[in-house]
Amino acid sequence: MYLDQMENISWQQECDMSVPFHAMTVQIGFSHDENDNDEAEFCINAWDKEELAELFEDFCESENIISATINNISIVRVASSVEELAEIELEDEA
Repeated sequence: MYLDQMENISWQQECDMSVPFHAMTVQIGFSHDENDNDEAEFCINAWDKEELAELFEDFCESENIISATINNISIVRVASSVEELAEIELEDEA
């Protein structure tokens, strides 16, 4: 369902992507019935639109979002692995 929307959106790069990476943190900007400007963030394998679409669909189901329109996708962090991304995010929270 959301994969079709993602196919038509250019991913914005908001971090240093010159380093080798295999994973990325991606923010999806979207609108829905209750909010015109909402956002969700996911850690995925690099450039894996199918994984991102599945995670976003699961997110929408868990949040009871019936229909969402994806407005933008931004890469905000990259790392060598998803595990490394999790470590970086924990450090940022501290």
